[in-house]
Amino acid sequence: MFCLCAFIEMTANGPWQRKGDLKDYVILSCCTAGGIYFTNISLHYINYPMRVMFKSSKLLPVMVLGFFIAQRKHTREEYIAASILVLGIVLFGIGDAKESPKFDMIGIFLISIGVGLDALTSNFEEKRFFRDKNCSHQEVILYSFALGSVWTLITVGASGGLGASLGHMFEKPQVWGCVCLFSFFGYLSVVFVLLLIKLFSATVAEAVKSLRKVASIAISFLFFGKVFTLWHVCGFLLFIGSVALSAYGKLQPKEKPIEYQKVSTSAEMQEDGGSAPSSNSV
Repeated sequence: MFCLCAFIEMTANGPWQRKGDLKDYVILSCCTAGGIYFTNISLHYINYPMRVMFKSSKLLPVMVLGFFIAQRKHTREEYIAASILVLGIVLFGIGDAKESPKFDMIGIFLISIGVGLDALTSNFEEKRFFRDKNCSHQEVILYSFALGSVWTLITVGASGGLGASLGHMFEKPQVWGCVCLFSFFGYLSVVFVLLLIKLFSATVAEAVKSLRKVASIAISFLFFGKVFTLWHVCGFLLFIGSVALSAYGKLQPKEKPIEYQKVSTSAEMQEDGGSAPSSNSV
């Protein structure tokens, strides 16, 4: 569905030609598919709120890898926000370890690999496709997800889950529609972030994404009937503080070239849509 939406959007914009190197798309697709795989499989060992907290911590490896891969520097507020976020995740994890029946260090290890691959994806995508090649977000989505689908199909087939999945979908045909809608709205979420940047600003888009993370954790507790402990409360408050400090830092005026602002914004949107769109291709 992501590939289909990207192809339709590219075709609607007129004739197009691939700018990125195929070998780079192979690397990107492996990182993207790997990040999704390890993130999803970690849910066998940890609960959904913990998953959201760890996915939000992608800021840390993105900052570290961005320094080496994209030669990107960060402000003091960003480093402070990252440190507070780490402490919040630690406290939240302690609360889950004490109270949650679904907590295993294997899950922490798996989600850590997934977050690391996501961070590598963001920086590699920014450096190779948006800075060096000036690719459109439609092209990056089309090729990375087309190749990633192949790797995912191989892993699902090798694990023996393909037959069971197809059997379930044929037994309940409504699942096909749910999967298509899920993917379609996932693609639209990337487009909506682009529109927020175009009509308002990148800071508004970041504020909306930050609120979404907080809302995801709060709603998941309501849906899954979890009880907040003191550890959860402290960790959650630190998490909110980190988000607020990060948003405050982004609201401060920065003297950067317009071209660089567009590139860095594209990389940051990786966490929401699977691939980071380029803001100058709206």
